[in-house]
Amino acid sequence: MPDSNLLGYKPLADAVDIDVLPSGNGIPDLHLIHLALQMGAWDRTRFDVTGIGGFTGGCAAMAVTRAQGLKGELQSWGYTLTQAASLHLLLSQTNCDYFEQVAPFEAYEFGTKQVFRPDEHGHVWANDLPGLGVEMDWDILAPWVYASREFRNPCMQLHL
Repeated sequence: MPDSNLLGYKPLADAVDIDVLPSGNGIPDLHLIHLALQMGAWDRTRFDVTGIGGFTGGCAAMAVTRAQGLKGELQSWGYTLTQAASLHLLLSQTNCDYFEQVAPFEAYEFGTKQVFRPDEHGHVWANDLPGLGVEMDWDILAPWVYASREFRNPCMQLHL
């Protein structure tokens, strides 16, 4: 069922005793999330941080969800950078329970030096590297780069 079919989700959410939540693929809209929660169409939200407006939109969606007293989950199916963004947003929230891990792992780890893998208990942890905690392996990526541009900010140069 498409995420936007709130009239279809509502009777389903009313009829079953398990949490009903959208797939998270088609709801990059904070207003739709708010409406769905007000209607009782979903028992949890689910969205993709890369489609909802990054960390700003993701935090807003989690706040709307939290205001309704509900949990929000992140749809993080994608390459390592997408997973890293989702993991960092998840770890900054108190109303998020699950991290979606892609499978098979290797197919989504191309071109990065760090990856996210569950430990023996099924938990995934952020590392303590700067930013998202992922370094790109530019030597591996170089043959696949179509175009690039380097930006330099003169204010960011160190003068020793």
